[in-house]
Amino acid sequence: MAAQATVTLTDGQSTPVNHAFNPNGVTAGVAMWRNTVGGIAAGFEVLTSSIRETKNGPKPGNVVTLKLNVPVMETISGADLAGYTPQPSVAFELEAIVTFRAPARCTKQQRKDLRVMLADLLAESVTVAAVDDLEQAW
Repeated sequence: MAAQATVTLTDGQSTPVNHAFNPNGVTAGVAMWRNTVGGIAAGFEVLTSSIRETKNGPKPGNVVTLKLNVPVMETISGADLAGYTPQPSVAFELEAIVTFRAPARCTKQQRKDLRVMLADLLAESVTVAAVDDLEQAW
């Protein structure tokens, strides 16, 4: 079992910014990290990781789920305020969920291959066009 440590992820800005996710404990088998930059709890970026074993059914094995949640805070200009300061609120949230299904019979190398192939897929032009530009492959 790996100990929780700070996870640093780099964004895609023209001048990339590191996002440091600090350990926030493990509850009910779900490890959580939070990026608390900004100081407003509603706006904290959250990373979670969980592993569950599936013993019964047609596909015994393990399921690893990673989730990244990035809230975007509402911004209000001075002209909109009219002397009133609203409570900070989330305008919307971006979320990525990755699920790895590893049958009981697979090897460590096969699990590693799947992870590395996924990392390559995320860098492929067809994936970049789909996620960044919302362009479907044709």
